[in-house]
Amino acid sequence: MKPANVLLAGYANANFQKENGWTPLLAACGRGFVNIVKVLFARELIQINQATNNGATPLFMACQNNHVKVVNALLARKEIQINQAKNSGATPLFVACQLDRVKVVNALLTRKEIQINQANNNGATPLFIACQEDRLKVVNALLARKEIQINQANNNGATPLFMACQQDCLKVVNALLARKEIQINQAKNDGCSPLYMACQQDHVKVVKALLTNKEIDINKQSGDTTPLACAIELGRTEIAALLRQHGAK
Repeated sequence: MKPANVLLAGYANANFQKENGWTPLLAACGRGFVNIVKVLFARELIQINQATNNGATPLFMACQNNHVKVVNALLARKEIQINQAKNSGATPLFVACQLDRVKVVNALLTRKEIQINQANNNGATPLFIACQEDRLKVVNALLARKEIQINQANNNGATPLFMACQQDCLKVVNALLARKEIQINQAKNDGCSPLYMACQQDHVKVVKALLTNKEIDINKQSGDTTPLACAIELGRTEIAALLRQHGAK
């Protein structure tokens, strides 16, 4: 008999928690030990949503560490809480998007109860973090969902498009611009727009992509400064020329 079976046959507490909140199931899910996970599942009173002190559930740990078989085993349990977040507000879907766990993301998206726009404590959604980290396959998977809120901003007012422009994630920018509901001029709380940020960071290709959109407000100011004034001040000569060609003032 394997060690885990021996312990459970001796009525070991399958839900025992260490001082930091870790349980045997959390450890097994975090390490990807799917056979031990299944042994633990055999216990009638197993608590599959029991979290660590920082709120990480077994599902969160399996998603974070890209253990697809463990994720699927957990998702097969009717009591699984797939949107249960850590203390930081990060959900299993959020961390899977952040770390580019494409297969895990796709598995989570098959569940009808998945809350794909659920944000963390900073207001960042799964789409936001995927755009920030340049996770194109994840972004496309999220954009395929009809309930996606592509303009949902974080607490500072930054949208997924803003972050993609700031980080020079050109393919992600193009994927977002292909959506008719994109709010291309939506600015942060301080007034900085995606175009202004791209000009400030000297992301020439992103600026070109933004300028192809007929809805672009080329003179939208951040404070009292236009994108063109910003480009000139920072010596972004190529961007300044592009802006002038499109009628910037």
